[in-house]
Amino acid sequence: MSSETCNVSQGSSCSTEFRNFKLPEVKIPVFSGNYSEWQTFRDLYLGLIHNNKTLDGAQKLYYLKGYLTGDAEQLLRNINVTSDNYTASWEKLESMYNNKRFLAKGILKRLFNQKSLTVESATEIKRLLSTTSDCLDSIKNLGIDVTSWDILIILRYC
Repeated sequence: MSSETCNVSQGSSCSTEFRNFKLPEVKIPVFSGNYSEWQTFRDLYLGLIHNNKTLDGAQKLYYLKGYLTGDAEQLLRNINVTSDNYTASWEKLESMYNNKRFLAKGILKRLFNQKSLTVESATEIKRLLSTTSDCLDSIKNLGIDVTSWDILIILRYC
């Protein structure tokens, strides 16, 4: 095996050169209570803190509270950082922000409140396409099928 290849799926070992490669640190974004930020925050927090078996409940709650600001921080403000309070705190946050209806409503509001094109410039077309694509991808990430939405999108912007 060359020093440039590493096939982990077949169980082969990686070269020392490849194993010493260090990925950049993943940073969890601060969550303010904005529904459009929830999915990114939730997925990163789950992957890096919540599912980390080396951390106890108090540590997880300490980290959780440290990543919250605004309305989200206020929701957990008066909860003491103890192991016993972690699960209830996480569930409280999830019940407030992991609401598919609210998430979809915010994304659809952004999609349908875009300004229509007044001038066919490359910049404006790019903005419209980028926002529309971003919104549709976000809706897909919620598990909502958008494959038959073409007519809705076309009619909205014609």
